[in-house]
Parts: sequence; C-alpha cells; structure tokens
Amino acid sequence: MVDHGKNRTLRGYKIAVAATLTVTSALSMTHSSARPADAPERGGPPSAPHQACDTQAQPQGFATAEEAPKGPGSDARFCMAPGFGHVPANSPNAPVAHAGTHSPTTYSSGRTGLAGTIYASNPEVTHPAPSGTYEFVASQLFAYGSQSGGWLEVGWVESDGFSPSTGTGQRIFTFDPHGGGWQLHYSIAPNQYYSFNLQRCQSGDPNRYCAYTYLSNGTWGLLRTSATASGCTSTCQMAHILVEVQSTDSTPHPGLGGGGIPFSGVYLQNGASSTLWTSGIPTTETTDGIYLSCWNTRYHNGSAKKSASC
Repeated sequence: MVDHGKNRTLRGYKIAVAATLTVTSALSMTHSSARPADAPERGGPPSAPHQACDTQAQPQGFATAEEAPKGPGSDARFCMAPGFGHVPANSPNAPVAHAGTHSPTTYSSGRTGLAGTIYASNPEVTHPAPSGTYEFVASQLFAYGSQSGGWLEVGWVESDGFSPSTGTGQRIFTFDPHGGGWQLHYSIAPNQYYSFNLQRCQSGDPNRYCAYTYLSNGTWGLLRTSATASGCTSTCQMAHILVEVQSTDSTPHPGLGGGGIPFSGVYLQNGASSTLWTSGIPTTETTDGIYLSCWNTRYHNGSAKKSASC
C-alpha cells in the first residue's frame, strides 16, 4: 500500500509496506450484457440519504471494460448495500508478513477520491494454504487523507490461511485500519470486470470516505464509510490504484492469473467533478521487481502483471 516510512496495521497484522503509489484508475469489468443505457458516465457523489439496496441486486460483471460505467455519475441511484456496517473480527493469530510483501502502486495527490473498473482474475492462491502459511491477492482503489484518519480501500480479494478467508473464490472487500480492518461483502465470479467508486461522502460527514460498487440494477451500492475523518483538505489527500500480494516465506508469491489484472476507465475525483486519469496529471508510480504495472494508456488503462518487464 502506501509507504510512509513505518509499519501499519493491515488485514489484522503488522506489515512493512513495500511500495508507495497514488493512482486513480478504473478496472475492467466483465459481463454477458451491456450496461444499462442510463448508466452513469461521470459526476459527483450523492447528495441525499441512502435507501436500502434491492436485495436481489448483485455486483454487475462486464465482459469488457468498455461496457462498464465511466466515473461515478451524479445521476446514478445510490443505495446502502446489505451487510453495511458489519465488520467481522480479525484473527489475532494472523502471521506477520515478510519483507517480500508486494504492492505495485500508482497514485496522485490532492484528490478526493477515484473511480474505475477492475478485472477479477483467477489468481494462483494456494487452497488450502499449508498449515502456518497464508496468501492473498487483492486489487483495489485506495484513498486517504492522512496516516491517522480518513483511510478506506475497496476492490476484490482472494485469500487463504488467515482471517477472513474467501475460500476458493473472490470476494468484494473493504479495508479500514482505523475501524474494523477487513470487511468481506459480495462473492463475485472471476474473469469479469467490476466497477468501484471511492470518494468523499456527501450524505453524512463529508470528511469521511464512502466506498461503492456498481450493481446489476444500475445502482451504486454503498459498502462502507471510513471510520475516521480525513483531517486534511488539500495535497495530503491521496488516490491510488494498486495490486497487493502477500504470502509467507515458505510459499512462492502467487501468479495473478492469465494476462494479469487489467484495469480501465479510471477517473480521479476533485469534489463534485471527476477527470480521466491521464499522463498530464502529476502521478507517482512504484514497482518492486516481481509485480509491476503495464500501461496501455497512462494512467487509466493498463494491467498489473507478475513479470520482470512489460
């Protein structure tokens, strides 16, 4: 995740962060049908209180990134997803990550959030994890205002060997180190594109972050709000897109599956407006020698790969 020269509590255990990047990008979605004609293109966050989501609605997968909504959309319907606010307990016995934790990241400062489409690959996570070991592969959007507050992540993860485990599949997750750690939400099918939106809330406290995923009935489902306010309003705000891989020393670092983890249609947020993340926007990239980001078009279309070079 983000390296500020010190360890942070993550996933229920301490890790030394290997890479720092702030990027805003939309990851590709996969689905059998095109997005609704009235799907949002771009815009600002919601201004009215959220109603409960349709319990039959599920995260919308897309067969191609082009079918996915572009940006958060001020004209979209927002709702509160089932299980909102429920945070499962983290395992107190989760192992400590080693120095090989990998997190190729792209980020930009002075942003209030981002939106994008991410491909849910079928990564090579070991199931079941050997006794005393663990692995996870996650791909997410990440925004924060400071190390001490206003921190939230949203994306998908496949994990085994620590709590919470996703079993043999992928789950949409959120993470907040200041309030409950991991939260697992919907189960999703691999090899599809899913859209996420992470931005300052406008229903409730505008200094907190709200995490959404795009649902099959054309709504954005609110998954979680950050437990703490950001505490800053300008350049200390960061928006990132990244892949995070962790495994114990006794197991090889897992592959990301097939062609890696593509992402697309990434928009950066500034208050009520959003902008496609392009090379003209000041951006920082980090790599770690094992996993890296490969770009089709900086910085809104690319993929994360386990490779020495693109």
